[in-house]
Amino acid sequence: MPTMTTDLPAPNEYSVPATIRGLSLVASGQFEWTEAAGKEASPDEVRIEVAGCGVCHTDIAFAYEGIPTRHALPLVLGHEIAGRVVLAGERAKNWLGRAVIVPAVIPCGTCDACCHGRPTICRQQFMPGNDSDGGFASEVRVPAHGVHIAAARGGAVVTVEVEFVRLRQRLAEGARRSEELIAEIAPWAAREATKAGQ
Repeated sequence: MPTMTTDLPAPNEYSVPATIRGLSLVASGQFEWTEAAGKEASPDEVRIEVAGCGVCHTDIAFAYEGIPTRHALPLVLGHEIAGRVVLAGERAKNWLGRAVIVPAVIPCGTCDACCHGRPTICRQQFMPGNDSDGGFASEVRVPAHGVHIAAARGGAVVTVEVEFVRLRQRLAEGARRSEELIAEIAPWAAREATKAGQ
């Protein structure tokens, strides 16, 4: 599996495309390329140009193992996202132009669970690729309070590219269960990320 370095534009050289292209799950095991008009960011949201998005076992479960998404299909999956903020809402302007990562799940930050240090049980958490379109797209919209500064090297965010089609093919062939495929990929991805950070 190759390591891919995606050069991102300098913070003041970005543009906001009129349309967003994504790979949508339209039915169990069926994907289609879709294109939609890009929406404005609400006051507390950011729009991120996706540099890379990892494939998680959860994506495979949504696509092939009958686990339902919270948002109805069609839906763009992907919740392990890195990219650059190209549009920011009124209360999120400080993120504009920054290279960021998006956590898989973003707690609301204001409910009782979050206020008592238990954000993992937040009932209002947001998950890209489950609650709305995710990172298998050219851009993604997420709540600004959930993004984090990405470790950048020479103006690039290092991402690991995993070919979803190849994983699907191996699953279809019955070569291994999805858990075994993820167990095989995870140590490799960790090694590549460590090498990229040196």
